[in-house]
Amino acid sequence: MQMRKIYGLITAQWLAHFADEWIFGLPAWVTRHFEPLPAPFWISMMTVVTVPMIMLGWAASRPSAGSRIRLVCAGVQMLFFSNAFFHLITTYVFGEYSPGTASGVVLFLPLSLVLWRIVLGEPEVTKSSFATALSVGFVVHGLLLLNLLVDKSSW
Repeated sequence: MQMRKIYGLITAQWLAHFADEWIFGLPAWVTRHFEPLPAPFWISMMTVVTVPMIMLGWAASRPSAGSRIRLVCAGVQMLFFSNAFFHLITTYVFGEYSPGTASGVVLFLPLSLVLWRIVLGEPEVTKSSFATALSVGFVVHGLLLLNLLVDKSSW
């Protein structure tokens, strides 16, 4: 596999995580532990996010893709990486499986290390731009987690 094809796995891991969360009932789990999350709202939200994930994986895997799009991948991967830890922590804290833990641990953690190493090898990627991308991904994940505290039952 050529190194750039790793970026296409962004889409695959996203779809696997979406399936993991759906199969194990993330909307009901969120409703039990945070605020109401109606399944139709969650499915709509995840479906809308799937389109950019497909586009990102495709664009970054193209031979003509530049370092900037691959830095975006590094940031998105940090969001996934930190999401794996969210699922691990909540599984421990709540004493029940947090839907998404398996895909997070099996896919997000190892793929992050591989992808980040490849991004760091890009000719125009500096340590500073890489650190910024990871920081942005981490902050965006934190902001998304705040969404758990919003009751969506009337949406």
